Amino acid sequence: MTKQNEYMLVKRILCCRLCSYSNKTKLEKIDVIFDSCDANTSGKLDTHQVRYALEALGWYFGIMDMNQMMEIPLARSDFHQLVEDIDASGLNREMPAVPHARRGISLKQLKAVHAGLLGTKWLSSRCKEFNLDHQAEILNEGLHNLDENPDLYSMDKLFVMQTTSCEAKARDTIPKEVLNAADVPGVPEANCSFAQLLNPEGLDVDYFVSHFWGHPFEQTMKALTKFSEGVYKNIGKDSPDEIVFWICLFSVNQHQKATEVGSS
Repeated sequence: MTKQNEYMLVKRILCCRLCSYSNKTKLEKIDVIFDSCDANTSGKLDTHQVRYALEALGWYFGIMDMNQMMEIPLARSDFHQLVEDIDASGLNREMPAVPHARRGISLKQLKAVHAGLLGTKWLSSRCKEFNLDHQAEILNEGLHNLDENPDLYSMDKLFVMQTTSCEAKARDTIPKEVLNAADVPGVPEANCSFAQLLNPEGLDVDYFVSHFWGHPFEQTMKALTKFSEGVYKNIGKDSPDEIVFWICLFSVNQHQKATEVGSS
């Protein structure tokens, strides 16, 4: 294993690749959602999987509500019927949450983020500014120092949380030229993951990335780029830029990470 990849285990996601989501019929999209949430490929959805599947359709229920209104687990036909019943009830839909398994970000998009944050030197400057502004709290260990060689912690605190917020003013600290260089879309109608912000219908994920948030993003990009250049032809891609990764910083809705992945 190379030095660049010592800290990173990149694994092929063990699931069947899905066809283009945007070209599917309503029922086919429901089936894509079912398959995306059926993490153990059992053919049935448990309580949490049903919850995520319904959120992908814009319906948000608590666990207790779901246990009272349906018998779990649900097979595919049962899920079809459930969706039909909820739809017929006229229940309002909110912004759908892309299923976790489809919250991918392409290497091309990652390169744009790199150009916007590191290429402009904006993020390193903001880290330095943050450390100076909060020097007392950092010395008293009330806050963590942000590395001026930006890592994923600083990206989350100064960029991801702001761009994925439904509050437009949350972006006030980020210059327009940075947002443009990073190719960041407009303000979402609800808080979401960065992957969903970039890809509202989700992407077919090629690889899951396990890594340490404290490593510099520059090193992460070098490792992912080198890896993509070595595998893209093997999985039928025309370019390394087409490789799609699942990376927790971008794939988890950081506004509700305790709900999505737990608080430990």
